[in-house]
Amino acid sequence: MRLVLIFVLLFVFPPSAFAQNETSKKSAIDDVFARGCGDDRGVDRCDRSEHQRMRQLYGMNSPDELLKQGVTVRRAMFVDGYGNDVAAVSFIRRPNVAPMVEVRAPIREGQKAGQPLLASLSAETWAGVIAKSRFFDRMLAPEKALANRDISSDIRICLHGWFVVVEAVDAPRVSPNVLAGTGSVDMERDPSLPVKAPMDPGLLRHASQSACADGLANAFAFELADIARAALTECSTLEVDDFRNVPELLRRCHLLEGDRLAAGEAQNVINKLNQMLRTKNKQELEWLFVGLGPARAKAFEAAIGKGLPDFSVTHGVDADHARVAGQVIYFDSDGNPAETADLSLNLLRQVGTFVIDSFAVTNRKPFKAAVESNRR
Repeated sequence: MRLVLIFVLLFVFPPSAFAQNETSKKSAIDDVFARGCGDDRGVDRCDRSEHQRMRQLYGMNSPDELLKQGVTVRRAMFVDGYGNDVAAVSFIRRPNVAPMVEVRAPIREGQKAGQPLLASLSAETWAGVIAKSRFFDRMLAPEKALANRDISSDIRICLHGWFVVVEAVDAPRVSPNVLAGTGSVDMERDPSLPVKAPMDPGLLRHASQSACADGLANAFAFELADIARAALTECSTLEVDDFRNVPELLRRCHLLEGDRLAAGEAQNVINKLNQMLRTKNKQELEWLFVGLGPARAKAFEAAIGKGLPDFSVTHGVDADHARVAGQVIYFDSDGNPAETADLSLNLLRQVGTFVIDSFAVTNRKPFKAAVESNRR
């Protein structure tokens, strides 16, 4: 009976079927990376449905919808080296509105989309963005050569490369050609009549590219991030050296609240605090506190114990005051989060820079319970 059962199983589910299934999965993943479309998690970032998911994550309209509205756009969506969506940077010209730059961060689960960072653009900046976008969707000669040859035997190493999805929408525009006037070629033209201007049709373009490709789309996307940072005054107080790159800085800037200019200065203090606690640089820690720095620093260390702070919200109250909220995470012997406590800081401007004035740490609670409470 046992032999019959084995025979039936082998007949219905032959070993080759399992092997073929695994081979098919591997082949599909290999194809994604061979096309240069895989992020660090193997997600196909060239897929149009994936683009739509990303737009929904940022609360943005599709290129088709924007074209119908007569909007011209240059947009870049950034994915970090671990497959996480980071920020979307858009340069937009809507009918009856001056050109603007807009930065959005992913919508957090269970929350509404935050207000985007917005800034008006000069005519020169807008024209520069349009000019720089001319060739982003084309391939460079080395890319074409790589795409046209068998690279299955090549050894190519590129770890944790960032990924960008770039989209361009050109609304219909009056043709740039010289207009001769009204009437037909064989009839006398009446100069008092308006010209019936010929129109260039609208145009949609897009490109998806990994930083490993070192192509034009990736370079253009990071140029857009640089231009956005320069245009957004509220992000100017954040220090680039505290972030992996400018898109990361823009994401953090989007999360700032209240007076974002002041919040950015306060965030710099929080970045220094995190660095000092992680490197155990106790000597410099006292300079981050008001007045009696050594005493306040020791009191802060005693309050958090062996936990590590994880700050989530930086709020600029006014030009001289800010508050920061987060939590302290305590780990078990295996290095897993075990407990957490709420943490709040009040910052005050002293001799031109923000320092920590007061702090509060609540009682600890199990980490799992705290996570479930935050989700609700």
